[in-house]
Amino acid sequence: MAKTSLVNTALVAWAREQAGLTQLDVARRISITEEAYAAIEHGDDNLTFTQLRKLAHALKRPQAFFYLPETPDLPEIPTDFRSFDGVAPDLSPDARSALRDARYLQDTSRRFAGFGMRYDWKWIGSATPDANPEDIGKRIREAVGITQEVQWSWHRDAYAALRGWREGIEGLGVLTYQFSGVATEELSGFCLSEPPYPLLAINRKHLPARRCFSLLHELVHVLIATDALSNAIASDENRYSNHSAYAIERFCDQAAAAAIMPEHLFLEECRRLNVSLNPEEETLNRLASRFCASKSATLIRLIQYQLSTFEYFHMMQQVWKSRGLPNRGPAIEWPYEKALRVHGVTFVKLVLEAYHQDAISRLEIADHLGMKLKWQDQLERLVAGSGR
Repeated sequence: MAKTSLVNTALVAWAREQAGLTQLDVARRISITEEAYAAIEHGDDNLTFTQLRKLAHALKRPQAFFYLPETPDLPEIPTDFRSFDGVAPDLSPDARSALRDARYLQDTSRRFAGFGMRYDWKWIGSATPDANPEDIGKRIREAVGITQEVQWSWHRDAYAALRGWREGIEGLGVLTYQFSGVATEELSGFCLSEPPYPLLAINRKHLPARRCFSLLHELVHVLIATDALSNAIASDENRYSNHSAYAIERFCDQAAAAAIMPEHLFLEECRRLNVSLNPEEETLNRLASRFCASKSATLIRLIQYQLSTFEYFHMMQQVWKSRGLPNRGPAIEWPYEKALRVHGVTFVKLVLEAYHQDAISRLEIADHLGMKLKWQDQLERLVAGSGR
């Protein structure tokens, strides 16, 4: 007879509900009947160790979670994440998982704060939505150290741009997290703005230029101290209606676009390309690639200078949506590379330093970073060469 794991079965039911799954959903994933699973949740039976491993994978929780003495008292969706009619968005299990993982990263970083650099987070909440977006964009570029020379050195490589923006933002003591498995239509990104260690999360399904824009959009939310879910509460189409409820989203868009495409550089490039009203897509592509910007962000910038219209923006959004995301094929990356790209260098360094200070075990490194222990040495070398 298989040995039972003696987990806290109350946590099993709680984690399933937070994941948005039914008892039948989970029963199928751990290869037992619905009746047998219900008995586990009711405390009449317990999981075998094999079932526990399957359950942890299905609910995207570490196995150690199910041995906690009681359920966490944190709400699954932060209270600030609300649609404009005051109703919490109905998120998919994968989106809920991304939010939960992000909070876990933030909470863990706070627990390990003594092993990392000291940061001044007084800039959070230092701006308001009635500020000039151009001033905010300039302020961001100065804070993260992105000059014209740095931006041109990326040579239109959007992946280099993403690395550059991400490194600069993390230098402010901000966590950056790339989640996956969530449809871009549901969630492009979100932020947790409260210090210490505010967090910006972006969807890895987006192309790198779009991820740059999402990072900066979420950073502006942190500057004005507002948590937000991008797309779940304001799609690209309706946020550029004239509805006043979307004013903050438009402000964050405009400030992010100003950071990526400073006014003097942008207008100079428009003149060089002879950009006219509502430019053809080829011209738009050339303009966007110069700044490693997304086409949507570039159109937002053109609208600000009366070189495009909201009607054209909506039309092009529909065109791009009908095409879908390009098929880039499976990403080829080593587990230690994935650990760094998903969690960001700040979080990874905190975890590794906590280990070197004997605060956690090697097994906990694997748990925190989602990789096998055999990759630790390669990860250490990769982090050492990251420049921070």
